[in-house]
Amino acid sequence: MWTSLRECADSGTALLVVTGDVPMLTATGYADLIAIVEEGRLLAMGTMEELADSASPRVQSYFRPGL
Repeated sequence: MWTSLRECADSGTALLVVTGDVPMLTATGYADLIAIVEEGRLLAMGTMEELADSASPRVQSYFRPGL
């Protein structure tokens, strides 16, 4: 499934994927832009690198479970 989505995105199709699997996004690099929504509110939005380098402990908890 992820390969098909990547092919669509690479061809110029805009995609919106909703997932709770942040480790998969981190490992595959499929997302160009990530929005983290928590309790119905936008917590953070940015590239994988921007979010992974965030100073916010709440944002970091999505990338490093157990923080």
